[in-house]
Amino acid sequence: MAQSIDDGEESVGVGQNLFCAGEVRGVARWFRNPADVVSAVADDLSGVIAFVFQGGMTFLSPILSEVSGVVCTTGSLESHLAMLAREFEMPCVMAAQLDVVVSDGDTVVLHLEDPDRARITRDARLKALF
Repeated sequence: MAQSIDDGEESVGVGQNLFCAGEVRGVARWFRNPADVVSAVADDLSGVIAFVFQGGMTFLSPILSEVSGVVCTTGSLESHLAMLAREFEMPCVMAAQLDVVVSDGDTVVLHLEDPDRARITRDARLKALF
C-alpha cells in the first residue's frame, strides 16, 4: 500500500538518481514495447514521464528528447540510457523499485534533490486525462 507523504502525495517508490534536478512533475505513461514508442512519435509528449520496465537508448530514442523524464525499473548507473541521460541532463531514475501500480495518466513527481537516491511520488487527488 502506498504511504501518504503530505498534501495528497503518496509514495510510489525509490531508485537511483543520476544527477540533482530538483522536482520534476509530469504525467506517467508506460512504454512496454517498441510499438508503444512508435505510436507515440506524433503525440505531444511534453510533460510526460516515460515509465519503462527495461529499454535502452535504441528503444526510447525516437521519443527521448520529447519527454520530461524517464523511470526505468531495471538498469544501472553504467547503462547506456543512464550515461546519455546524464550527458543530456535528462531527469532519469534507474533501477526503480515501485511499491504500487503506476498507471498511465497518474500525476507523478520525481524527487531528484539527492545525488544518489531518487524518490517517486504521485498526486493521489489528480489523474490527468489521456
